[in-house]
Formats: sequence, structure tokens, C-alpha cells
Amino acid sequence: GGPARGAKRDRTASATYHDLHASAPFRPSLPSSSERDALFHVPALQILRRFPTTTQAATTCALFIVGDWTAQHGVERRRLAEHDVERTLRLAFYGGFFAVRWKRGPIVALWYPFLQRIVRVKSPFRALVYRVALDQLAYAPVAIAFFFSYNAILEGRGIEGVKERLERGYASTLLNNWKLWPFVQIVNFRFVPVLYQSLVVNATALGWNTYMSYTNSRLGKKKAAKQEATEQ
Repeated sequence: GGPARGAKRDRTASATYHDLHASAPFRPSLPSSSERDALFHVPALQILRRFPTTTQAATTCALFIVGDWTAQHGVERRRLAEHDVERTLRLAFYGGFFAVRWKRGPIVALWYPFLQRIVRVKSPFRALVYRVALDQLAYAPVAIAFFFSYNAILEGRGIEGVKERLERGYASTLLNNWKLWPFVQIVNFRFVPVLYQSLVVNATALGWNTYMSYTNSRLGKKKAAKQEATEQ
């Protein structure tokens, strides 16, 4: 049944995490054995190790909900009665989808073990530079484009809406991404074990998700205003 398949999926993803982690030829960020033992006894991290797929999906979904709530009521100053529920649900679904099982594990969380595997250099400094460069020049541009495209389509804007949203918001969002995430990832890749690197990203993503939700909403309002002006 469903629960059995979910448990099997999590066990498979967990095994994949551990295999990727163990197969990495160079792991300068790994803590000592005593530090790892202490980490593994933290309940939240035990849950992550045992159910990585479910944990990542739930965490990412929750962070997008909180980020959108903050954007609507903290940034846009909406009253509770004015809350855009559909917008929150779109972002919650995006967060869950972007963290669901892809082949053998969550898309987001598997990216970090993947970086650990493909960067095979002995110099810690060069390894760090290569991983951050790949993360910011390969992963980030695609993720941002997908985010805007996804929201435009689910808002009913169609292909033209996707093109306009990317033209208006993609470049500035990517530049703002580069003002924040390279510094986060330098610390993340250098000092955090690969299994927990997605947790650092999720912690930072709370503020970033608020920004992304607000930016996407602002671009949508500009498009709506433009259409109304044209119709008049």
C-alpha cells in the first residue's frame, strides 16, 4: 500500500545518501567520529537520516508556506482576510514537488552529494571553488527559471506569461541570488557534512523564499496592470 511504498522509497533514498556520502573521494568538511556520533543522536537529524525523502519534502514545503505568509503579511502588509490562499498553495506544492523523489532521492538534497562525487580534486581550496561555481552557475540559474515558469503557468499566464516574467524578473533575481548564496555555500561546503548541507540551505531559504514569493507576486501584478491598461 501507500505507506509501505513510502517507507521503501525513504529507505532507498537513505541508502543512496549514504552510498554517495561514502563514495566521495575527498571530504574535507567531515567532522570527527565523536562529532558525528553526537550529531546522529539529535532527534531531527536521526529522522533525516531515516526518512530523507519525506523529511526534505515536508521541510521544503513548510518553508515555502512560511516564506509566502511572511511576504504577504510582513512585506505586502495584507490583512488576514486578504490572504491569497491559491498563491500559498502553489508555492507549497512547488516546495513539495521540488523535493520529491527523483530516481533515488530528493532533487534538492541529491544535488549536494552529486557535487561531492563529481568534484575530484585533492586541493581543498580548489574543491570548494569548483563546488560553489557549479552550484551558482549550473544549478541556481535553472532553479530560478523553473520557479518563475512554474508560477506563471499555474497562474494561467501561458507561455507568453512565462516569457514576460523571465524577461522582467529573471536577471535581477539571479543577481540577487549571487549576492547571497555564494557566501552561504562557501561556509556550507567547507564546514558542513554533505548529508546535512541541504539543512543549511533550508535554514537560509526562509528569507530567500519570502523574497521569491514577493518578487513573483510583484511581477504578476505588473502583468495584470498592463493587461488592464491595454483593454481600456
